[in-house]
Amino acid sequence: MANSISAALDSFRAFEEPRHGVGTNPFKLGCSLAVPASNDEIEKAWRGDVPIHMRQLWLTSRSVRLFEDVEYGQGGLVLLSPEQAAARTAEFYITYSGDAVQGDIVIGEFLGELEL
Repeated sequence: MANSISAALDSFRAFEEPRHGVGTNPFKLGCSLAVPASNDEIEKAWRGDVPIHMRQLWLTSRSVRLFEDVEYGQGGLVLLSPEQAAARTAEFYITYSGDAVQGDIVIGEFLGELEL
């Protein structure tokens, strides 16, 4: 699994230098990958209770910003760090308790969106 996650993230490195006209999008978009998180950082945030795929993602890159609108900040996807994801997950369980199902975790957010 680690190889496929690493390979998937590596494919976004071509967009580390922001550029105009990605697909049909006219905005200047870029991607960025943070340094890997440590096992200790993940354990501190999640106390061992995290899906293996997320652990592998974070061991590859602590957080990821995909196709971020670098000029206006109104678009893109952020895959959160272990600490941010744990905090947003706790917020989700409080705010949306009627919709939350045991095991739900918040791993990312769309930039420019006002709702979770």
